[in-house]
Amino acid sequence: MKPEGIADTCFCIDLWYGQLLETLCDFELRIIIPDVVAQELRDPGVGPFIGAGAEIQSAEPEEVSFVETLTQLYRKTSIADRFSLAMAKCRNAILLTNDKHLRAAAIKENVRVRGILWLLDSLEGQLGTDRLASALESILAQGARLPAEECRARLTKWSRQK
Repeated sequence: MKPEGIADTCFCIDLWYGQLLETLCDFELRIIIPDVVAQELRDPGVGPFIGAGAEIQSAEPEEVSFVETLTQLYRKTSIADRFSLAMAKCRNAILLTNDKHLRAAAIKENVRVRGILWLLDSLEGQLGTDRLASALESILAQGARLPAEECRARLTKWSRQK
């Protein structure tokens, strides 16, 4: 069985804008989207994510209780973010996010955290460099707040590998 990755809203949105949903079924993680995150996915909605192999799951009672604790500690995160973090921590899963406040909270909670740049790097052997660059450019064009220097380095690297 594949290890779990718990996705937050911004990670899902970046998957969508990068047109990367088709890569989920072959990816090394079982992608779980908390139901509270799924409710935030209005455009495109949750259907394409389910069709690509992601699973929508509700938090278990102990995870809901942990959200209450996280609310006191991490006020700069949204309720959906806290559900993603609680589920990742309680399940010993990887948190998939690009949100800086959520990443910081995950690090403090000793939760493994990865983002869309990690996903793109992981796909280097599967997708061509043109496709990777196009995905990243599309994500950035939609306003994703990713580390500028890391994005430039990847785009430069992928353009040299053509």
